[in-house]
Amino acid sequence: MIRKISFIAGLLLIIGLIGSIITFSSIQRNSDSITTQIDDVPFSHLKVDVNNVDIELVPSEGEVKIDVSGANSQELMDGIKIDQQEDTLIIQSNHKRIKWFSFGFDSSSKIKLFLPEKEYKKVELNSHSGDVYLANITGKDIQTQTRNGDIVANNISSQLFTVKTTSGDISLETIKADIHTKTTNGDTTLSNVKAKSIQTASGNGDILLKDVSGEIQAENKNGDFTVKNQQITDPITAQARTGDILITAENYPENVQFETASKVGDILIFGKNQQTINNQNPGILIHLETTVGDIIVKRK
Repeated sequence: MIRKISFIAGLLLIIGLIGSIITFSSIQRNSDSITTQIDDVPFSHLKVDVNNVDIELVPSEGEVKIDVSGANSQELMDGIKIDQQEDTLIIQSNHKRIKWFSFGFDSSSKIKLFLPEKEYKKVELNSHSGDVYLANITGKDIQTQTRNGDIVANNISSQLFTVKTTSGDISLETIKADIHTKTTNGDTTLSNVKAKSIQTASGNGDILLKDVSGEIQAENKNGDFTVKNQQITDPITAQARTGDILITAENYPENVQFETASKVGDILIFGKNQQTINNQNPGILIHLETTVGDIIVKRK
């Protein structure tokens, strides 16, 4: 009986391996990159809504192009709908990702959208499940969100940049815009940001701000909040339920007032173990509060 069961198990394993090889071969045949060019249409508002696919926005030399790569790229390209309503270009894709029984290979698909270099009135990127990438985009209002996936942006210029993800990391670098970020589960990293206002919130995950300017408002339920700047020049309001708060700067600020509170944890501000520090010229307020965690402000 044991030999019979072992034989059947081995046979099923062989069938599974053969099926995986055939599937992998099929994926390879359908994973070529396909590019299509959109007719020259004037638009200042871009709206992209995709499902189960990664999306990337990059500048082009003047034309609008869509490049599709990954598993079943032709099927994905055929499913893309393009429409224009007044000055709004609408691109939609309801791709159904098939999860193959696999041994380490990736069958994910990707849509790469090339846009003419100019300032757009509004850019909206909505992905129900997939990563979102943006690079070298300029607009007055840029909004991007995904339910399940990471959001990565580099060299973005806008009046307002809104980034939201339910489950995934947020990474923004070299940004010139007021920023609103929110993630339920995931880390948030902002680097080299010039803004008047930065608002960031995380349910579960760390928040790291590095070389940023602008008033900071941060809320973190479970995770650490860290600011690494050359100097403290703008107000900071940070609240954490469970997590440490760390702020580092090159020099001691002369015109800053510190208000801190921690129910369970240590507080250390430039070597002083006290909750409140009032300088002679308290022009900037730094309010730091955590329920369970340490609060540390120190020189780099």
